Amino acid sequence: MKKYIYSALAILIGITSVHAADYTQWVDDPADCTVVYNSVNCGADYVCGVETTNNFPYCASLEDLTAPTFPTSSNSVYGSGLGAGYVLNCTADVTNGNANPANPYCSNGGNYYCNRSSLCNGYYRDTVCLANNFSASGAGAFTCSESCQSGRLDCTGDATEGSCSVRKNITSYPTGSNNHYGTTCDAAQVSCNSGYLDCDASGTGATSGTDTATGNGCEVRVGVTSYNAAANNTYNWSCGAVCKSGYYDCDAEGVTLTNGCEVQSGVTSYAAHSTVNSSCTSVCSGNYLDCNGDLVSGGAGDGCEVLNGGACTLAGLDGIIDGCSMGVAACVIDPIEFKTGVNTENATEDPLLWGTQYGTGDLASMSKNGDEQSQFTIDNEGDVGMGTDSPHVAAALDMSEKGKGVLFPELTTIERDALNGGVPPIGLIIFNTDINALELWNGTWWMAIGKQSHSNRKEFILPW
Repeated sequence: MKKYIYSALAILIGITSVHAADYTQWVDDPADCTVVYNSVNCGADYVCGVETTNNFPYCASLEDLTAPTFPTSSNSVYGSGLGAGYVLNCTADVTNGNANPANPYCSNGGNYYCNRSSLCNGYYRDTVCLANNFSASGAGAFTCSESCQSGRLDCTGDATEGSCSVRKNITSYPTGSNNHYGTTCDAAQVSCNSGYLDCDASGTGATSGTDTATGNGCEVRVGVTSYNAAANNTYNWSCGAVCKSGYYDCDAEGVTLTNGCEVQSGVTSYAAHSTVNSSCTSVCSGNYLDCNGDLVSGGAGDGCEVLNGGACTLAGLDGIIDGCSMGVAACVIDPIEFKTGVNTENATEDPLLWGTQYGTGDLASMSKNGDEQSQFTIDNEGDVGMGTDSPHVAAALDMSEKGKGVLFPELTTIERDALNGGVPPIGLIIFNTDINALELWNGTWWMAIGKQSHSNRKEFILPW
C-alpha cells in the first residue's frame, strides 16, 4: 500500500539523505533512492517526489516502485551517466504537477522515464525501453527501434550504424549535383538545392528520363551560371537568359549575342570621370561635375571635367570649386580680412566689405587727421555725408565740404541716348559735352539746365 507521509523527526545516523532544494536525483534502481530529505525521514519508505512550495518530501514504499509493464520509445537523456532503459527521479518536483497523484510521484504518473542509448542514437534510431526492467538490469532493459529518428531516412535498409544518416530535404543525393533527398528515398522526390535548377532536364537525381544514364542533377545556379559564351549573362528562374546582377545590355544587341551584357553599372566608363548607371545613362563619378554639359551616353565630349571641391584660382587668388556657374566651375574665394595699409584683393559674390549694425551708431565714419572737411559718413539711416559727420535728416546725400563742387558724368549726345538701352531713369542728370550743358531726363525728353537750346530737347532755365 502506498504511503504519503510527513515526519517531524529525522534519524540521520547511517541513513542516506538529500540536501534541500535538490529535485533531480536520478537512479537506475529504486533501491538507490534516499530515505531522508530536508530532515524528514521516510522510514521504511523511500523519498519519491518533493512538494517544492514547502520543500517537504513525498514518500512511497519500495514495493510500489516497479518498472512499467509496457515498452516506451525515447531519444532523451534523463539520468546522465546512467544506462539505457527505465530510470526514475527520486526527488521529482511535485508542485509543478509532473506526476500523477494516483502513482508514486517519481514514476512520472506511472509512465516513468526512458533513458536513451548512445548506441541507438549513433544509429539515428530511438531507444525502446523494454517492459519490467529498470536500466540497472543492463542490455536487457532496452533495444533500438526499427524506424529512424524523426526527419531521417534509412535508404540502405540494413539497420546498421549510420544507416539512418539521410536527413529529409537536406542530405545530398549520391548522384547528380546540387540536389538532395526529399521526404522518402525515392529518386523521383529528389529536389534541387535552393538557388539551383535542372534546366537541361537531364534529371535532378540518378536517371535521365527513362534512360539508365546518370543525369547531371541541378547544373544551373540561378544568377551565377553563365547562359552561353556571351559576356556577363546568366540563367533566370525560368531557365531563360538575363544579364547578371549589375550588368546591362545597353547597346540592345541581345544578352546572348556578340558582347552580351557589356555594361557594368557604376564601373563601365565611356568618358572621363564618369560611369554608366542602370538606365544605361552616363553619370559623373564621385565629386566630378559636367559643367559644360557635354556628357552623353555615347561618351562624346570631355566627360566630367570639373572636380567639385578641388582647388582653383581667380584673379590670382586661391579658391575652392563649389558647383558650376554659367557652364564653368564656380571658384569660391575664402573671405580675406582687410588690413590697414594693405591692398586686400578678393573675389566674392558677397559684398567686398560688409556688416550689420544692431546699435544706433553710424554705418561708416572716416576722416583725414580728424579734418571735418575731409569727413565721409554713412549714418545709421544709410544717408551719406561728405564734408560732414552729420548728414542732414532731409538729405540722402549731404555734400557740405567747402571749396569744392560736384562733377556730373560727361557724355556726348550719342552716349547719352544709349544710356540703359535708351530708357534712362527719370531724374537722371548728365553733362552733355556736345552742348556744354547739364541735362535732366524727365521721362519724356532731356531737359537742358541752362540757356542753350537743342533740337531734341526743351530748354529749362534755372532761376539764377
